Amino acid sequence: MSLYSVVASKLWRPYDKGAAIVTSDYVRQRIAQIPVLAGAHVSLKDGQYTALQPGLLREFLEDKVWTVGRRYSADLFDCDDFAACARADILCAGQDCGFKRSLCAAEACFEQAKPGPNHAANIVFDAAGNFLAYEPQNGRVTYDLPSVIKRAYEIWG
Repeated sequence: MSLYSVVASKLWRPYDKGAAIVTSDYVRQRIAQIPVLAGAHVSLKDGQYTALQPGLLREFLEDKVWTVGRRYSADLFDCDDFAACARADILCAGQDCGFKRSLCAAEACFEQAKPGPNHAANIVFDAAGNFLAYEPQNGRVTYDLPSVIKRAYEIWG
């Protein structure tokens, strides 16, 4: 490997710093410990995932995911459709960045405690052991998972 390719790989792969490989069993254990997520439907299909450092994860989502700008339509393209597209964007961007495993990102369906539609968003696990919620329909990125549910109540009343 030439010096140029070593330097170039460090410059063009900024997300490698502090990335960790986590198992789906560990992520499931963490989901069970978080009340908001314990009742959500979250699908993890692989055995191992890449988890980025918190600051880099937020940067990655804001820089690499392109669902913002699509039009929301309650009848045609709503939160679960946005979450499906964002998960695909996240996985493709991770492959483009050269991750060894898929980024630990899932669609999460949050069932509402009161009557009304459920709410879907993406959750992404970071290397510090926390979950970040990403609502692609509005570009919101937050570690405050209960606010994602509260936001659904504000939308649907």
